[in-house]
Amino acid sequence: MEGIQGAVLGVKLKYLADWTDERRRAAAKYKELLGNIEQLSVPEELPDVKHVYHLYVVRVNGKSLDKREETRNKLQVFLSDNGIASGLHYPIPLHLQKCFGHLSYNKGDFPVTEDLTQSGFSLPMFPELKDEQIFYIAEKMNEFFKA
Repeated sequence: MEGIQGAVLGVKLKYLADWTDERRRAAAKYKELLGNIEQLSVPEELPDVKHVYHLYVVRVNGKSLDKREETRNKLQVFLSDNGIASGLHYPIPLHLQKCFGHLSYNKGDFPVTEDLTQSGFSLPMFPELKDEQIFYIAEKMNEFFKA
């Protein structure tokens, strides 16, 4: 690590606990506003675990994986059209990436992982995320699923 990077990180570390608390607050608000959408799964915390919500990944529900992926893609376009960013952080499961080809895994070997890469995406998440922004995102997501 370069000296300047260390200096910057040293300053940022002082804010880490506060930033985590703010992400947790935003996640709680998302859960409150999105948790009742039947076609969507939101992150859950185990009772003895404190999630830091580096990302806020939701999943589109449904019976058919192809339909979930199609719905997810349409939802992302809808959100983008309404000024809301979303992300696909791991669109290809690790076991299907070329760099892991020597392990000889095939499509279907890790069905849960494959499902998550096709049905999940992340919503905006950062410490400065305001309730008004979360309300807007939730409003648009509700609008999409009611259409």
